[in-house]
Amino acid sequence: MKKLLLICVITFFVTTVCSQSVGIGTTTPNTKAVLDINSTSKGVLFPRMTTAQRDGIINPPDGLHIYNTTERGLNYYDSVYAIWNSYLEDFKTVIFHISNSAASLNFYDSFASKKPSNRYLVIIDPGVTLAGLNPSDTGLIFSTMPNNAIITVRNHGFIGGAGGSGGSGRLTNNSYPVCGALSFFGMHGTHGGHAIATRPGVVISVTNYGFIAGGGGG
Repeated sequence: MKKLLLICVITFFVTTVCSQSVGIGTTTPNTKAVLDINSTSKGVLFPRMTTAQRDGIINPPDGLHIYNTTERGLNYYDSVYAIWNSYLEDFKTVIFHISNSAASLNFYDSFASKKPSNRYLVIIDPGVTLAGLNPSDTGLIFSTMPNNAIITVRNHGFIGGAGGSGGSGRLTNNSYPVCGALSFFGMHGTHGGHAIATRPGVVISVTNYGFIAGGGGG
């Protein structure tokens, strides 16, 4: 009987504490906060780790916060896009959805110039076609981006260069780095256009769930 009474008391205590707000440095914590910390001489320390250590966290929950010692700033996990993002402008990833088809899409002119950043996540939605119209035209252009831009592309649509005949070569369902001068995916002929173009100083990686092909030569 005593054990049963003790269990009931402990259960009541835990339930009461869990349903109330906890205050540190205050006896009247805000009722809308689970934890209310009050201090004029101390702060809060988040777990401190490098980018590599952060990336080693398996299945991070949405909203998880850490202090990144590599970037010297707070990071949080965004489970919707499956990325770690930063509060620092120099490391913040700007996310763009490309939901409309376009001919020879210049990413800087159409998107990046409106929200300058060093890092971008570009998601090409299913059913979207980015392709050149004339021989040698490129489908998706990153070659006018500023130096040191880091761009991740997740393609669910079609990216293709233009050509005199059908494109020869395709890449599907994999991840690829794109770097160097005018890099591209797929084979092309003399007048075939590149699927994706970049330049030195602009680093791109592509995860492809759709279709990417260079244009065929005439």
